Amino acid sequence: MEAIPGVEFKFSFQIHEESMAGILGSLTDALTITEYEDWLIFVQRLQELVASGRVRRIPQPVGNKRFAKEDEWYLDPDTGEAYVHIIPDAPVMPQWVKVDLLAPVETPEPHANDLSVIPTGEKSRLEAKGLKGILDFLVQQGAVEALDPSSEPTSRDSTEKWFKDLQTKVVYRLIQKGNGDDNRWERVPQSEVQMKVR
Repeated sequence: MEAIPGVEFKFSFQIHEESMAGILGSLTDALTITEYEDWLIFVQRLQELVASGRVRRIPQPVGNKRFAKEDEWYLDPDTGEAYVHIIPDAPVMPQWVKVDLLAPVETPEPHANDLSVIPTGEKSRLEAKGLKGILDFLVQQGAVEALDPSSEPTSRDSTEKWFKDLQTKVVYRLIQKGNGDDNRWERVPQSEVQMKVR
């Protein structure tokens, strides 16, 4: 843009603190809403804003996993700011949380639903007994297959029970010593699976 000789432009901006910060953000000014009396003042301020039409209560966005269904969502139509009023329900204290309605909904990380969720390593007698019960149940349900390795046990006083996860095709083994105090749950290396399972 070319400057015009002899003409000077002046711009003045008047900043309205309420519209910059948003009316919802200022609701808790000078209040500690975790204190009952201040929370009552906060609720009264919020109700007055809703009644005047300056703030709208809005439904929870679909897919919300962060807040409880009882929590209340509010929108400032002038600024687009949204807040959630976390309703007090002992031991939960009241909170006033700014949220971004345009942010993508966080999907929970998928979690494994197979034998990999069982931690490998040493197991006590009680843990081994419980694990054996879980494995027997999973075999009955058809989620796990009990395998018979075609070799002799590692020693006379220990037994190995092999289990193949039918979802992941990974093979695990439960090694139990004769005295019951030395047990181990571990993933069987693929090379060993190929040699012993027919």
